[in-house]
Amino acid sequence: MKLSGNIVIPDAKLTQYLLVFQEKDDKSKFLARAGFTLLPKK
Repeated sequence: MKLSGNIVIPDAKLTQYLLVFQEKDDKSKFLARAGFTLLPKK
């Protein structure tokens, strides 16, 4: 899949879905390989 232009992903989609481990259809491990992780809560 090729995305063109400046793609903007809303913060909530990243922090509440894409970077959160899911038992089924997990995307967090794939994104972690590219350097995307959730910061630990303070």
